[in-house]
Amino acid sequence: MEYKTGDIITARVKNHRWLFHKAIVVRINDRTVLLLHNSPNSKNEYGGNLLIDTPEDFYKSREFVYLEHTNLTVSEIFRYYHEMKRKAFNLLFYNCEHFVSMIAYNVKKSEQLRYWFTVLIFIACIIFIVKKSHR
Repeated sequence: MEYKTGDIITARVKNHRWLFHKAIVVRINDRTVLLLHNSPNSKNEYGGNLLIDTPEDFYKSREFVYLEHTNLTVSEIFRYYHEMKRKAFNLLFYNCEHFVSMIAYNVKKSEQLRYWFTVLIFIACIIFIVKKSHR
């Protein structure tokens, strides 16, 4: 796959097929491609969870799903990385989607969280209705 700086990768987590992980690409030269991502599984040298991996390391536990192109530059991406490199992963407030969306769109959002909260609310409503109808 041909990556360019600023590309956003969405990958499926292999052990959890219903979960997705996001990373942003930094292409240093023709041979060197790095993927920056926020992962709960490892810490960087600053104690935070922002990682810089090769595509080979990134895909050891993930499967490529799709690629989204942006016009971000290396300096824009690394400026944000350096500001946030000590920050810890937080599923609700600072996950991989939050990290990528803040760099790309200057908006902190997580579509997966929105989806799973919607599912949970729907299930809770059904349980409430079923319990109420059995009284």
